[in-house]
Amino acid sequence: MTVQGGSSFEGDEIMSYEKVIGFGVDPGKPKGALKPLTDTERGYFKRMGVEPVLIEPKIWMPEGNREPEPKIFFPGITGFHTARVLIADSKNAFLIPGQAYRDKHPLTSLLIDTNPAATLDPKNLSLRYRFEIDPLTGRLDRADFNEKSGMATSNVIGGCIDRYERELSQRPGESPRDAYIAFIEKYRRRGDPAFCDGVAFEDLRVGAGYQCARNEVGVAFVHPRDKVMFVFEVCEDIWDDKTPDIEHAISKYYEFEFELKQTWGKLPARIRTPEDFKEYAYSAMTMFQHHIHLNVPGSTINMKSKAEIAKENFRAMYGLNEDTLMSMGVQSLFDAAAMYGGAKTLEHIMVDTQAAMWRMGNKLYDEMVRFNDSVAPPTAADIGHGNRWIQEIPTGWSPSAPPVAAYR
Repeated sequence: MTVQGGSSFEGDEIMSYEKVIGFGVDPGKPKGALKPLTDTERGYFKRMGVEPVLIEPKIWMPEGNREPEPKIFFPGITGFHTARVLIADSKNAFLIPGQAYRDKHPLTSLLIDTNPAATLDPKNLSLRYRFEIDPLTGRLDRADFNEKSGMATSNVIGGCIDRYERELSQRPGESPRDAYIAFIEKYRRRGDPAFCDGVAFEDLRVGAGYQCARNEVGVAFVHPRDKVMFVFEVCEDIWDDKTPDIEHAISKYYEFEFELKQTWGKLPARIRTPEDFKEYAYSAMTMFQHHIHLNVPGSTINMKSKAEIAKENFRAMYGLNEDTLMSMGVQSLFDAAAMYGGAKTLEHIMVDTQAAMWRMGNKLYDEMVRFNDSVAPPTAADIGHGNRWIQEIPTGWSPSAPPVAAYR
């Protein structure tokens, strides 16, 4: 398969990568064992009054591949700047110097399922084939398969939505088909088969998609009551969803989302079990989300995944209510995508729409570049010297309803 720029998709180096988020992380092996903390990092812990002791997630987090990602919609790109100012001005949080990554290539996610008769979509699950597109050459890079539960049907724990995620990077020289088979086999070996297990690669079709320009920023947040520090990877996302043929953008969003990477300090005595810790960590994430939401004008808590929103907008765009779907002889929005130019194989989409994906991805990327040129990188000057506390959530508080329509 040939892509724009003349490179071979199967033969080039296509694999996911990790940015260095957290303390003691080896830049050469971000997922490997931690290195001794530097004097600079120890200084950060001293300023925040936290012991530099790692709370090992393999011991304290319950079994299961979970991926909580609190999300907030901003009405425009200035929301990202406001959020950074809020964090920098917090007594118990800070932007980690050197960990504001701004050169990530636009990420494309293609939602795939069986057609006709979708396997995953009726269960509010999504299977994505994800890859980056070099904004200068159009070269496809760093691909993976990713299966994830939706947010609407997931459990809420400590105010945070608890999602399942499975993923595997595509290795150098590996075709998408072989990468998919390796993905299936990985979770079979673990005794935790993917929801798409048993679905042949040849039966998969593309039904929707979205693209995202992203910054990744390291943030440390100290619990307001305890000397425990949580390290988050914050993603500043400008993204849009696509028509089923992946040729046109529908709506654009500015989304702030984050996930837990590390926990440091000394746990309070009330945290005795892995389930206690999970509730504790998820509650802390919700405190941080609540603080940003309340202090960024026009922001809204988002309780839906990008995949759910893409499908919701597809429904609205084509007027696909339940009666209409039944009259078409289908049960799923994904099944209906074939009638609007979708349901192509991965190979067809990659060949037929790569130029359009490159062009649309660059629009998002260019907007993010302009934002990055307008903000200064995080520094250590303000750590521990802010004016605000990120507090626990008041009793009885509930998030505002997520918007159905996108910010255009």
